[in-house]
Amino acid sequence: MVRFGDELGGRYGGPGGGERARGGGAGGAGGPGPGGLQPGQRVLYKQSIAQRARTMALYNPIPVKQNCFTVNRSLFVFSEDNVVRKYAKRITEWPPFEYMILATIIANCIVLALEQHLPDGDKTPMSERLDDTEPYFIGIFCFEAGIKIIALGFVFHKGSYLRNGWNVMDFVVVLTGILATAGTDFDLRTLRAVRVLRPLKLVSGIPSLQVVLKSIMKAMVPLLQIGLLLFFAILMFAIIGLEFYMGKFHKACFPNSTDAEPVGDFPCGKEAPARLCEGDTECREYWPGPNFGITNFDNILFAILTVFQCITMEGWTDILYNTNDAAGNTWNWLYFIPLIIIGSFFMLNLVLGVLSGEFAKERERVENRRAFLKLRRQQQIERELNGYLEWIFKAEEVMLAEEDRNAEEKSPLDVLKRAATKKSRNDLIHAEEGEDRFADLCAVGSPFARASLKSGKTESSSYFRRKEKMFRFFIRRMVKAQSFYWVVLCVVALNTLCVAMVHYNQPRRLTTTL
Repeated sequence: MVRFGDELGGRYGGPGGGERARGGGAGGAGGPGPGGLQPGQRVLYKQSIAQRARTMALYNPIPVKQNCFTVNRSLFVFSEDNVVRKYAKRITEWPPFEYMILATIIANCIVLALEQHLPDGDKTPMSERLDDTEPYFIGIFCFEAGIKIIALGFVFHKGSYLRNGWNVMDFVVVLTGILATAGTDFDLRTLRAVRVLRPLKLVSGIPSLQVVLKSIMKAMVPLLQIGLLLFFAILMFAIIGLEFYMGKFHKACFPNSTDAEPVGDFPCGKEAPARLCEGDTECREYWPGPNFGITNFDNILFAILTVFQCITMEGWTDILYNTNDAAGNTWNWLYFIPLIIIGSFFMLNLVLGVLSGEFAKERERVENRRAFLKLRRQQQIERELNGYLEWIFKAEEVMLAEEDRNAEEKSPLDVLKRAATKKSRNDLIHAEEGEDRFADLCAVGSPFARASLKSGKTESSSYFRRKEKMFRFFIRRMVKAQSFYWVVLCVVALNTLCVAMVHYNQPRRLTTTL
């Protein structure tokens, strides 16, 4: 393969063909000049000028001019290699620092919960002592915000402090706390009221709470759609109630003798099946109505409020009883039963369903991301391990095949040598008395004899080793085969069937068979 600086020999015929195409006369391999080129003649390389330009731009890009807003310098002072910024990053990523901030937030929440406010701006001694702890909490929160700003940068470059929504919330809480603490001589009650947002700092430190809050924020659009549908349902039932019950809740039983207060806070009617007045009372108008005149269907606004009270299932039975007293109990169930089923059991549960669905999707997304990263690492390790094992198995098979081929190519002379060695060993072992053992020992102890004995043992052990490897390869292929898997599966199914056939008072023959 021709490299970047090598000559191309064949586009126009010969190493100098490129110059001939440009108009150069000579340029063969035997031309004058070093390498067969004329003085001043250029060589045609594998890459064109445009390709070389792209390569140089890729591996040696032109540095982009950066100003004070784009360069990654924290507070325009601390670069990425600055010692102060490095230590700030270490502190922010240190787990005990995170636990300390969480403990401080919890302690501040407890302090805010223990405050007691009295009339005319008075405070209890405990509240005064708790107010003395406020500067310490503000100092810790300011230290956290400052060290994070040094470590991440403030706002201009990517990944800076204010580019994160949780950090923006923390910064607003800290800023309002500083203003409220520094301006105690002024009327900054609104800023001091912002301290109730400090428990939200727990969200930025606990990932599970972030999942919940993100789920609620992502569910806002579906919740608005469900709210619009619920409003249309309320409006529909309010219009129906306006048509049937307008002005029905302003009649009550008054005493005949005087114009005093009505007897009981219940509506009445002048004709059955409504509730009729008893005794020395009569049903008259000009009563404000139940709940000081709030519960009625006189106009669309009060009707919407009454229907909303019904679908919340808070006091809807009282409204049903008042309606029965004012208009009778014959057909009112046709209005209130669908109102409760559709408005309360269906519509309001849609809100819970949307929240639950968004929470499940957000949690599933987080868990899937974690599982994906874990699975990717595991698959990478398994691929590397399988590659090593496959390489080892292939190497063993190649070595075994090479040994078999070498064993088959043994010459007849080696066979005769092995036979002679075996015969000499047998003669040495079974030698009789009176023979010249010294000569035999010398013969056996010769280098040729020792080499023959050693080669015989080695060949015998290598033979069994090859057979053992071949047997292992055969077992490995058999276990990895698909047919072996189905055989095992069938055996398991047959075993399950045999276990399932066992029953009480079964025949002896079945017991023996199983």
